Amino acid sequence: MKNLRLLQLAAISLFAALVISCSEHSGSTHKNKHTVLKFTRHKLIDKQGTGYVAATYLVPEGWKVQDKIEWNINSVAQPATITLLIYDEETNSSMQGFPNKVFLVNTDKEMNEEYPAGSNYLGAEVINQKPGVLDLIKNYILPEFENNEGFKIIESKNLSLAKSNHKRAVEFKNTDSKSGRVKIEYTENGKVFEESIYATITFVPVSKYQQYAYLSMCYGCKAIKGDLENTMDIFETILNSVKLNPKWAVTYNQVMQMAMRDAMESRGYSGDNNNYYNGYWENDEGSNYNNSSDGNYEGGTTGGNYDGTNYSTGNTGSLSNYLQQANGYVNDAMIQNYENQQRSNDRMSEARSDYMLDYQNYTDPNTGEVLKLSSGYSNAWTDNSGNVIMSNEAGYDPNVGGGSSSWSSLDVGGSTVAAPEAPVATTPDPD
Repeated sequence: MKNLRLLQLAAISLFAALVISCSEHSGSTHKNKHTVLKFTRHKLIDKQGTGYVAATYLVPEGWKVQDKIEWNINSVAQPATITLLIYDEETNSSMQGFPNKVFLVNTDKEMNEEYPAGSNYLGAEVINQKPGVLDLIKNYILPEFENNEGFKIIESKNLSLAKSNHKRAVEFKNTDSKSGRVKIEYTENGKVFEESIYATITFVPVSKYQQYAYLSMCYGCKAIKGDLENTMDIFETILNSVKLNPKWAVTYNQVMQMAMRDAMESRGYSGDNNNYYNGYWENDEGSNYNNSSDGNYEGGTTGGNYDGTNYSTGNTGSLSNYLQQANGYVNDAMIQNYENQQRSNDRMSEARSDYMLDYQNYTDPNTGEVLKLSSGYSNAWTDNSGNVIMSNEAGYDPNVGGGSSSWSSLDVGGSTVAAPEAPVATTPDPD
């Protein structure tokens, strides 16, 4: 079998693709039919894996949330995925996050004999042609809607990264990435709905004949037909408010890299090779991961078995063992470097016009924190828990009428990012 140089995919920040990004908008000003919008800060907890709060985001008051992180350590290319549903029972509006998918695009005829299209290679579905983002949306997301009464596709549109992934677009700026939106219509419980489904596909070259295709930033915004455009201010506020916990992100990245290494060693690839894992390890002695002399981690590894449709990667060590090792390695310097990189990315991203995309920055005068919220509201407030209220109602004051929270008015303006600190070395002291 050809050496796919699989670990080169680690060059892209895969954990960033787990987080829901920001939606495309036409650039016109919202009608903002909501005179007062109150949001509470919700915590997404990784119950199955780390136990950490993985991320937080704002949710409209009264809306329900169903979200979870699912781990599959044998899916080496993407060992964890996030799904979510945020919905309002009163208006029937909702936002759904779909799990990311990974594909191995292979044009090598010899490899195709062993791994035909549709088979599974290290958690990635093998395909033989480079796909388009709209085709992937239609083939892998829309099938769950096709049985709905009156289902039809209203529009299919390729999007610029600036419009489709506002806050995180810079992470895809220099990659082979494409974004798209498919707008659909269907009837549910006697009501006609519109839903816009967004996704981004990123290609990572592996060799002359292979590349990985990551379908990420997959989410749908849904409302009663005619109300979708007027509800986008809510969806965009949710999307712009996502804050990833750096400790969870760095831990996820370490688990992914260790699973990759074990999978490759189970195939007979040695960690002695220089430049192994695209520079993450200089050689076996310089490995960041305290592997044992035989190259195995707790739980050990075994050779994989191909049954014609699926391949077992050989990661027989339990998720808890990987997490234990990752937690022992993650340190404050790594987390600081991650935070610095995110600030640098956000600084470049913010150079684009928030006005054209209907976003407005607000600064908390007490803490200096800057929030990026939907524009078109004359006033905004926050409390000590990070909850937010926006209003166009003249004379509205959230502190009037009692309540347990004390609300501070936010000032219009400010930057969401600060200059990054100097990078800190992440390689542990050899002593």
